[in-house]
Amino acid sequence: MMKERQYRPPLAILVVFTLAFCASCTAAPDPEAYRFDSPSLYYFYQPEGDDPGQTHPLFIGVHGSSTEGRSCWDTWQPQADDHGYALLCPVLADPDGRLHQLHGNERLYNIVYRLYQEYPLQPIIFLVGFSGGARFVQGYAFMNPAYVSGVSVIAGADYYPPSQATGQVRFAVIVGDRDNPLTAQDAWSLDALLRESGYQVELHVLSGVGHEITPEAVEITLELYDQVNKGR
Repeated sequence: MMKERQYRPPLAILVVFTLAFCASCTAAPDPEAYRFDSPSLYYFYQPEGDDPGQTHPLFIGVHGSSTEGRSCWDTWQPQADDHGYALLCPVLADPDGRLHQLHGNERLYNIVYRLYQEYPLQPIIFLVGFSGGARFVQGYAFMNPAYVSGVSVIAGADYYPPSQATGQVRFAVIVGDRDNPLTAQDAWSLDALLRESGYQVELHVLSGVGHEITPEAVEITLELYDQVNKGR
């Protein structure tokens, strides 16, 4: 019986095809090209390919107590183009490596003020904080409710008692069921206090998740972002 031979293209053809395909791929942007040192260190990215005059909501990520900007960049920059936000990843910690609320507020205010002077941004911001950064973004939102559309609190180890709701700030509180029990307890407490204070909030307890940002936490955060910025 004659066996059918499978055609195998020469290796050279495969190499040329692969190179042509890869040339059409969009390389991930180098974060160092989007790093700025004044008035303090931060990374800033705007969606590419838009009209020069188009405005974007400002999406601010604060990760951990040391607020190392690259972790924020790696998590949220890949989605910036699809969701249409300008991404700010500020480094807000003091020289001792700790994030102090008042000092961080001042640094963030100075960075945001500069960005609004230089770029066409919408006057409403979205905040996401992880771990020690989660407490910071809560505090920032409570002090600036008129300028904040939504807040995602991921694995927050502590919280501020919320002020009475005065605007339409919406919260997502996200915690893993394998995180520190105190962190999980704080998430339940924050959810209850936000509701009592008149905020719109959704609590998400992620199964099998520890102290980390998972793809599910990213999805929940971006769903909230899309909801609060719909039509902007």
